[in-house]
Amino acid sequence: MNSDFLRGYIDLLDDSEVPNIFSLWASIAGVSCALGRKVWVDWGLFKIYPNFYIVLVAGSGQMKKSTAINNMEEIIRLADLKLNIISQMLTPVALIDAMRVKEKVEGKKIILDKGHCEGYVFADELNVFLNRKSFEAGLGTLPIPLYDCKTRLEYRTKSRGVEIVEDACLGMLAGSTVAFIKLAIPEEAINTGLVSRILFVYADDPSPPVHKPSINEGLKARLAEQLEPISKLSGEMFVTSELLEYHKLMYD
Repeated sequence: MNSDFLRGYIDLLDDSEVPNIFSLWASIAGVSCALGRKVWVDWGLFKIYPNFYIVLVAGSGQMKKSTAINNMEEIIRLADLKLNIISQMLTPVALIDAMRVKEKVEGKKIILDKGHCEGYVFADELNVFLNRKSFEAGLGTLPIPLYDCKTRLEYRTKSRGVEIVEDACLGMLAGSTVAFIKLAIPEEAINTGLVSRILFVYADDPSPPVHKPSINEGLKARLAEQLEPISKLSGEMFVTSELLEYHKLMYD
């Protein structure tokens, strides 16, 4: 994790009402988006990829959730890394199609890589992307294997038969209130695998009011530049012995 990028994003929103915890996790989402599934940690029976489902949770109109989300999306777009950003409500089939934007070269032709399936969701409101209707359409279960970065996924559709997805990877940075979480995630879905994969980041201690927030456009540009070398990282990563000990302590 690039600590300079994380600290830089916190500094970028320092003159605002965004709590540091939201800035921190939004910046982690930015690094996650840039890395995709190009890096991993070998964890024995499976690999851990750096994608997250992150939901910033606070009261309605409080903590400036959208400010943290939208500025990170702007930085990623400014970096022009050709990443696949998704920001609208989709059916399961449309989500798969939206994630298939990577091009590949075959001979002298550049064609759409219909197997490769990677994307990142930015949503001011979680219930725009997930809600009872989308759950009923099957979107409540599809994000599970996409989060798990399945190497090969078969998804059956009514109109097109079996869709083959390779190298899946989906991440998300969204905002919500506690009340809207109830609308976005039906009660009967609470015990599904999807909810256990979502990291809810809650804040209830308002920052001091800022009449007219300011932003350092130069710092924003530098943060976008920092994402480029991050996006080029690839291969297996390793955790420190200290982290392994801490993980064991917390896991036991």
